[in-house]
Amino acid sequence: MAIIYWITLLILFFTMLLLKKNDKKKNILCGIVFMSCIILFYDVFIAYMLTHLNIKNTLLIYSLIYLLTSAVLIGINYYKENKITYQKYYLDKKQLIGFIIIIIVSFALGASKYNKFTEIDYLITDAAIHYRMADYYSIIQKIFNVAINDGVRVFNKPMFGYLVPCGLFMEIMPCAKYISYNLFNTSMICLIALTAYILCLEMKTEKKGDVLAPFLVLMYLLAYPLNYMIYGFGYLGCGILATTLIIYTWKLIIKEERKSLYIILTLFNIGLFFSYYLFVPVIFLAEGLFIIYRYMEREYSLKKLFKLGIVTLLIPTVMGYMYFLFKGSINDTISNTTNSLVIEGSAYKNLWGNFILLLPMIIYSVVLEIKNKKIDFDIFFLIIELIYLVITLYFTTKARISTYYFYKPYFILWLICYTYIFKLVNYKNYKTNLIINYSIIVLMIILAITETGQKIFQTNVNFNSHALGPELANVYRANYTAFNPIDIVDNETAKLILKSTKYYDKCEIKGRKKTIPYTGNFYQKLWYYGLTSNSPTITYNKNNLNEVFTKQFDYAEFLKDEKVKCAVVTNRYLEKNKIDISMHKVLYKNKAGSIIKKK
Repeated sequence: MAIIYWITLLILFFTMLLLKKNDKKKNILCGIVFMSCIILFYDVFIAYMLTHLNIKNTLLIYSLIYLLTSAVLIGINYYKENKITYQKYYLDKKQLIGFIIIIIVSFALGASKYNKFTEIDYLITDAAIHYRMADYYSIIQKIFNVAINDGVRVFNKPMFGYLVPCGLFMEIMPCAKYISYNLFNTSMICLIALTAYILCLEMKTEKKGDVLAPFLVLMYLLAYPLNYMIYGFGYLGCGILATTLIIYTWKLIIKEERKSLYIILTLFNIGLFFSYYLFVPVIFLAEGLFIIYRYMEREYSLKKLFKLGIVTLLIPTVMGYMYFLFKGSINDTISNTTNSLVIEGSAYKNLWGNFILLLPMIIYSVVLEIKNKKIDFDIFFLIIELIYLVITLYFTTKARISTYYFYKPYFILWLICYTYIFKLVNYKNYKTNLIINYSIIVLMIILAITETGQKIFQTNVNFNSHALGPELANVYRANYTAFNPIDIVDNETAKLILKSTKYYDKCEIKGRKKTIPYTGNFYQKLWYYGLTSNSPTITYNKNNLNEVFTKQFDYAEFLKDEKVKCAVVTNRYLEKNKIDISMHKVLYKNKAGSIIKKK
């Protein structure tokens, strides 16, 4: 079935790419990236609609929808032109080199971090849960609009913008799912970089942009986008991608008014809502204000103003509300959301060290934009984002919002900052560098004298990670340090863990709760559960989920418990505790350890 899916996917891709959009020649490289992203978020939309219709999201259904969509697009094209017409494209060889460099760097980073994609190496444990949910989607073939309980955890209404394409990718790739999971996360960071690149190319007005764009994109990539991959924030990656595509689509709309672009914009807005709804207030408000601004500039009629507001903003909001919030009372929903926002978590935290050097360039670029009356969506996005951060900063200092959630919008702030830096590159002004340099010096002196950073840090100890102070451009150093291997699940250990799912009958496991204890540490136990949905602990308090992963394996307890027949034991544990397993039947053994069963 995977082969049929790939064939129909390629049919849809080339149909979208090759059919005529307008009479202008387009950049083939930008077209390839843009169409790939449209299909990714189209899959998210399909999953939403099929689940609400109670139809399983099988590869066959996706294939049929791809074929139907291709037929509809060809039919529309034929209806307009009385024949099938094709889009004219051009290939820029300099830009092709930029694309190749970005792709090579992206996959080199993934291959290095995941040891040729065969090892699990994420800085925090979120990635294990994201893997579990993506795997569930590929098995259950529905998004979780109802609670899913596997005996250890309960999943209900997750942000599925990530788990749908990831789950599909894991299902169609001819390799172990954890390897395809690593490949998908690497592909995501590559797409994030490529969309940033086509955004730069769309803004390019000077020839020097061809040379500077790949360099700026790599500088952008190696900071917050790479940090997302290192930590394993799957949802966040799709949120960054959707945000980049929304900015890019607005630039296309300004250049050419096409109805299809508004439909695509709606698709990306829907994708953003279901990928990372923390970004929605800023993006949707900025889009709404920009639509009003274009109306005031007589670009839109009053009728079109309301029409665009309904189609591009209201429909995605209603769809999101129906999925996430349509349960219980509004007061309960608000209360639950408020409570979750105070939960702290592990993340990269640096208040301004990475942005301070960029600030004078961004301010100068904004001033030039206003002066030249070339105002577009970017300025609305930047202003609303900064206002949002100031407001959330206040609530964070009062411990009403955790620093974990305060720092997440920095990932899209980084994007909009680099957007303005590239704009500045395209301006012809010899005074630029002089103004930037002196502005940086003055700003640094002011901050040093007033000790503003220290005063803010004192209000909440979680503002900055212990080893990640407010040093300039610290994110690059943090990412470099994080590339050192942590206590990973290597290839042999992953094979050992996955093999345990093949012995349910021999281990006399029945029912939903599957307990095959595992000897690893907290991090490995969570991935053991993520890879198998097996409980790694013999007994635990149901009211304390953390016990599942923190309670140490006790060999004596395993021997006494008559209900638990099997265990996964690593060689490291056996050697450390000097345990002889010859009294047990060995169901499977490799370099990492063994799966044993009581005789």
